[in-house]
Amino acid sequence: MSIDVVNTIYASILVVCVVIGICRGGIRSIGGLAAMVISWITSRSVSGNITLWLFNTYNVDEYISSFLTPFQDGTISNNILSGTDIVNNYTKIPLNGLPEAVANSLNVTAYDVCVTLVTILSFAILMCILGLIVNLINKSIKAVPIGKELNAVLGGFCGVIKGAILCLILYFAFVAVNSLFGANIPTNTGIINNVWQQIQAFHF
Repeated sequence: MSIDVVNTIYASILVVCVVIGICRGGIRSIGGLAAMVISWITSRSVSGNITLWLFNTYNVDEYISSFLTPFQDGTISNNILSGTDIVNNYTKIPLNGLPEAVANSLNVTAYDVCVTLVTILSFAILMCILGLIVNLINKSIKAVPIGKELNAVLGGFCGVIKGAILCLILYFAFVAVNSLFGANIPTNTGIINNVWQQIQAFHF
């Protein structure tokens, strides 16, 4: 792979990210990232309390525990370690003795299962709600005079930042490939050097 090809890849990533950023707008770009972070933090924070409420109100733990009984009493774990079929031979897939660590990892609690499901579900719900809010704000900004243009400029700027991050990730991937597999992918290219210089120009 020549240095021109690598530079072309970097340039294409930057251009595509800028175009996508302009089309999406700064509000949607920033709002989407903020919505993801807020949804994840919130879902992780409330999942424990919601799980306990489900246990106390609807006895969900009993249903989950009945499903997990084969895992908790070691039935499935022992079958896995011995290489036998599981689920009453319906799978017909010999497991040939998986490592003990894999078998032991199957022994989860009802709380672990429920809190994971609640986290995923609450994250999805929050993402939908916050996504609708971001879209409403985005439409409101576009309705304001020159708001559409400013939103596009902000989106393009966000695209540059996103493209630079992706270029750096690809750069480190090239370095790793060169080190692990003895490849000769050029890493000291003009575009990536400019990205590094722009990052180093910021002093916190």
